Amino acid sequence: MTTMSKREAELKRKFTKALHAAAPKFVVQLFASNGSPDRAITGNGVTSMWEFKHAVPRFISPGNQALTCTRLAAQGHCRYVIWLSDGHHEATLIVHPRHVLKGQRDARLLDYEYAFAGFGPENLVAYVLGVHGT
Repeated sequence: MTTMSKREAELKRKFTKALHAAAPKFVVQLFASNGSPDRAITGNGVTSMWEFKHAVPRFISPGNQALTCTRLAAQGHCRYVIWLSDGHHEATLIVHPRHVLKGQRDARLLDYEYAFAGFGPENLVAYVLGVHGT
């Protein structure tokens, strides 16, 4: 069995850097409290919340975090970004928190709203900018 290391912090840094380059006036807030999503992004009159996970292919999201993200999604825009590594392929998934709240921890089995191949931040930045109407 091959073990893959999680690269979540690196992938978040690359995304944030690419977002700042594409939308320098957007405000990105980082949250470190247990149960909160990782980022709030504000720009173009819209605030969205994002929780990031690197799944290899499983991931952990504490129940209180999935519940908070589901509640935020009911009142605004909150999504999970799941970078999926299964040993053969890499993909970026955009997932509504209600699917994570159901307890699914294998990203290969999740229902997702959108997906693209690889971990390049450009597609994710374009998706986020679309959420913000730009």
